[in-house]
Amino acid sequence: MAEINVTDVMLGDWVLYEHKNSRGETVSIHCLKVENITKDSLCMRSGDYWRVQKTGLGMVKPIPLTGEILEKNGFEELMSEGKGVAAMFGRKVEHTGVWMYCIPDTFDSISYIPERKLLHLKVMEGGITDLHNLQYVHELQHILRLFGIEKEIIL
Repeated sequence: MAEINVTDVMLGDWVLYEHKNSRGETVSIHCLKVENITKDSLCMRSGDYWRVQKTGLGMVKPIPLTGEILEKNGFEELMSEGKGVAAMFGRKVEHTGVWMYCIPDTFDSISYIPERKLLHLKVMEGGITDLHNLQYVHELQHILRLFGIEKEIIL
């Protein structure tokens, strides 16, 4: 899994921190939220656990986006077995599963096809529809913020 760099994250992003001993062996793994960013370090926390870590040492990594995380955050699995076809921008995309999140109090939706690491954002007002390739939690957080969707991600 790739390492996170300071230019990859924003305040509030979730990352994976691997605490390593002096021999480079992983001692513990924590999901932490980025609280501060400097030119070469991240300050992260979860509850009472805080960590300031220089990047480039292989200890801060992205959290893979999974069906379990999507479900915890209000996405519903529309199809899990067999092949299906989604029509996006006039072309057909084959897939084996789709997760959808309907944005409260709107007709807007976010669909995610894990097999293809493809996110489809549909905003009815203004007719915006957009496709994004993503595979990590912090990337989903960035897309939501970009479109003004204030959603606290639950891990």
